Amino acid sequence: MYLEELLVVEGKSDEALIKSFLECYVFKSNGFDLKDDDIKFLNEVSKVRKIIVLTDSDEAGEQIRQKINNKVSNTYNVFIDRKLCNKKGKHGVAESSKNSIIEALKDYIKLESPKEDKIETYQLASLGLNGESNAKEKRRYICKRFSLGFCNFKTMKDRLNILRISIDDVREAMKGYVDW
Repeated sequence: MYLEELLVVEGKSDEALIKSFLECYVFKSNGFDLKDDDIKFLNEVSKVRKIIVLTDSDEAGEQIRQKINNKVSNTYNVFIDRKLCNKKGKHGVAESSKNSIIEALKDYIKLESPKEDKIETYQLASLGLNGESNAKEKRRYICKRFSLGFCNFKTMKDRLNILRISIDDVREAMKGYVDW
């Protein structure tokens, strides 16, 4: 199963559960820790993909959802009934079942992933964005150039793919690194 939209969840446990059965891009809000760069990134994503917000059905989840809905366009909200996301006294997406999540996302899930050209790790590494002494500064430049928010190499690759940015776009952008 595949989800073309970007799925926003609260944390690592939510992401791990969802990615165990669904091919998708996930953005973790890390609770209330949504920074201005995160909002900028989500706004960039909203230009090329729908954004689905699936936060916990508690006060914190609602506050995160409202912050995103108020500041980012092209967002869609899905919910899991609180009775269906309860394990060992905890309530949240990570405590849901696979079936509950599939039911919440049923209007968006596809059985086949579309053909998309994706940037591969080796392509970015060949541009010196990983492993070189100045790789961090180069990544900082690319992250700023494409409004990714500063991130590590793997997250940068994922975010470039989420935004459907081609390796040729990154190569072209790297030409400006010298002047930066």
